[in-house]
Amino acid sequence: MTHTPGPWTIHTTEIFSGTIADKILSAHGTICLMPTLAQVPFSAQQITGTARFIAAAPRMLEVVQLLVEWDDSNDNPLVISRACSQARALLAEIKGKGPA
Repeated sequence: MTHTPGPWTIHTTEIFSGTIADKILSAHGTICLMPTLAQVPFSAQQITGTARFIAAAPRMLEVVQLLVEWDDSNDNPLVISRACSQARALLAEIKGKGPA
């Protein structure tokens, strides 16, 4: 299984005729468009939160891979420390309390 490499970022943009959407982009192009409030029954906070969650997908994969590496490394404390540090930063980002 492959995916578009990260990082993925969020950009609010006009996609056509005054319709605003959050675009999730990679260096390779658009990953997806998050619809505007007029198009879906969700709050602005829910739409933004969902966009942050989707954009974090490549980093989530990295954190899971680090945890597996730690498990395979016979409990190397440096690997688990790095994984936990990245997991904390990732959770803050997804919750909107860190860099996007």
